[in-house]
Amino acid sequence: MKHSKLLFFVFFLSFIKLSYTQSSLKGVATVLNSYYNKGKTEYVKFAQVKATKGRAVTTETDSKGRFKLVFSRLQSDDKVSVIVRKPNLILVNKHELQNLQPKKQEKLRVVMATSDQIGRWKTELEEINFQALSEENERVLGRLKEKGEKSRKELLRLESKYHKHLKNAQEGVLFWKRRYVQIKSQLPSLIKYIIQNNLDFQEKSYVKAYEKGLKNGDIEKAIKLLNAKKASHNLARNLQELGNEGMDNPQLRNQIHQDLNTLYLNYNLLMSNGQFEEAIVALNSIIELFRGHENLKPQLIEANLKLAESYWLYGDFRSAILVQCALIEKVKKLPKNFSYQLAQCYQNLAQYLNEIRVSDAMELFEFHETSFNILIENNQEHNYLILKNLSKMLRILAIRHLDEKREFYESIFTQILAELNDESFTSEEKTNLYEAIGDYFLEMDSLDEAQNYYEKAVLYSKQADSFSPIQKAVVFGKYGILLEQQRTDYKTAYEYLNFAFEELVKWENKYSSRLYSIYKSLYTVSIYHKNPEAKNIPYIRLANATMQTNVSGYREAITAFRTTPIYKYNATGMFQQETSQDMFFNGVQMKVHTAKSFIESGNEAMAISTIKSAIPLLPSIKSQWNKRRATYSTFLTLAKIYYSNSNWEAFDDTMTKVHDFSRVKTVGIPMYKFNFFEKKNLNIWSLIRRNKSDEVDILLKKYYSKEKHNPEYLILTAANLLLKNKKDEALAAIKKAMKYGFNNKNIFKTEAVFKELKTNPEFKSLTE
Repeated sequence: MKHSKLLFFVFFLSFIKLSYTQSSLKGVATVLNSYYNKGKTEYVKFAQVKATKGRAVTTETDSKGRFKLVFSRLQSDDKVSVIVRKPNLILVNKHELQNLQPKKQEKLRVVMATSDQIGRWKTELEEINFQALSEENERVLGRLKEKGEKSRKELLRLESKYHKHLKNAQEGVLFWKRRYVQIKSQLPSLIKYIIQNNLDFQEKSYVKAYEKGLKNGDIEKAIKLLNAKKASHNLARNLQELGNEGMDNPQLRNQIHQDLNTLYLNYNLLMSNGQFEEAIVALNSIIELFRGHENLKPQLIEANLKLAESYWLYGDFRSAILVQCALIEKVKKLPKNFSYQLAQCYQNLAQYLNEIRVSDAMELFEFHETSFNILIENNQEHNYLILKNLSKMLRILAIRHLDEKREFYESIFTQILAELNDESFTSEEKTNLYEAIGDYFLEMDSLDEAQNYYEKAVLYSKQADSFSPIQKAVVFGKYGILLEQQRTDYKTAYEYLNFAFEELVKWENKYSSRLYSIYKSLYTVSIYHKNPEAKNIPYIRLANATMQTNVSGYREAITAFRTTPIYKYNATGMFQQETSQDMFFNGVQMKVHTAKSFIESGNEAMAISTIKSAIPLLPSIKSQWNKRRATYSTFLTLAKIYYSNSNWEAFDDTMTKVHDFSRVKTVGIPMYKFNFFEKKNLNIWSLIRRNKSDEVDILLKKYYSKEKHNPEYLILTAANLLLKNKKDEALAAIKKAMKYGFNNKNIFKTEAVFKELKTNPEFKSLTE
């Protein structure tokens, strides 16, 4: 608690500065590609130049686009951020004007353009490059499907280019379909990189690679024309000279900037050509060039962050996490002015671990909390990263019912959110931030707030240049599911869910949990939306087929599904490769979902029939991991049915199986985080129904010894107190549970033990 108070004090009170200096930033603002297009540089006149971080008097550019921004009350290591505005123009290189150190910064280059200019350039590049990729996809598949020499040559070409041994044409088709989707997801990042880097300031081979290659949709030609080898040699030499001469050589620094742009373009081209191994090698070579140069530590950290991300995109999750962990250890040893980078490292690590579900929620919380505390304790004004960490932390605390801690952090979160000015955030940052905030409000059942922030995330995801269709699909899916839960706009929900499903189905192995949630909601909105084609939608047909009560019937449903467009459209080949595993697993999950719906509607006969029909499907799931997950959820649902009709012998037998499956570990994979709270609470309620108060006491102490403010614990305690005829204490526990957010008032009707309080007026007012 002392730490919390100190943190609160640190956050809300100003730091006492003992010594300050005055520093200035000089720069010039020009129009994007003006020299490249017209042969003459066009300057941005009379634009407003304002500090968004650091104290400085707002100024304007002159007739030559020049400006000087004077900062006061700066310490030597303080960083500043700048924004430039002019009506009808947008700031292109916003990212280059953040976290600058005035004393170490050469003249700023500000690049502006009209939104029409950016939009036209972006559209042209997207159209020609996506079209070229689509044509390449058709060529590759066509050659592989031909018999004889053409198919063999294409297989050898793919093996050589992508360093992958392919046994036959069929394996080649599956590999290429996966790689095609990966390439497609990288193209937006490449186009964003091109647009953000003014062609007026690039070296000759960069411009040539753009003109002769990328501009014509030929990425391979662009890679060949780009003289990355020369740029690497020049960068090594110039870095050496910079080390000898010091920082006061603007021409040398500009050359280094050009060389780096060329090398990073090479990296982006390789990623967008599906040559991930070569891209990672190229990035490692940049990192090696940076090593040993004290004045380039921020660039070295940025390159390592990008390296971890590249391993992640490539699918080498282990290397991504190792790089991130190693970087944390290095940055921890650096001075405090690298606190933002350290905070970013911890935040990224939490994100990677969360994506592959290998960490306990509280371990993820600790990484986000560490990132948050680093920023606050070092007086960093990075509201994007602060708020993103807080959103993730609050959601975890809400899930774990750690309300005292959540309320403390929520007070900070609410104040920052109320004062938030997001104009300096990129569209990508806004999307990520508002999605995370929406996730938290959804966990708190604040559906209107969640919808508000999901709508913002959807809006900015459409504007985010580097967002791939996959990233948009995740955001669209969450928004669509929320609309389905709100039961207000099925038409809009259907549109977003349909887009999300068709994108994520290509990546089923990575997004299977999200895909399943979208699948269920899409089924619901298709029915309520009264879509005339709903019954013919492939995945709706599959969902309807889950009512089959035997394995052969379900096999017939799978066979029918193979004839549908969504099966043929699937880019990962998941059905072709592992039809039985994936389809039987999804089938069991859908049966569980259907059985739960029958339980809620009171139709126990149909619930037990449906859930028992899932049991014969379990042995057909090939993956042991998926089999254990499916078995756990199946038997837990069956136990709920026995619980509802008080068949205690069958309940205890089934719960034993649930317990056994929740303890099983899979070799090479961390133990699956089964819904432990649901299992243990069901067990305790069964003892309450059987009037076994002493056994309830033992389990409450075992499971909730450190969670005395958990509302579920308080309601269970109240029920147990009623078994002991302690009505006043029970009522006090119920009031406390309501205070801490318990809102499942239906339990007071379904659990007979609460009838003891039915005549109490205070209980009536609480539960009505």
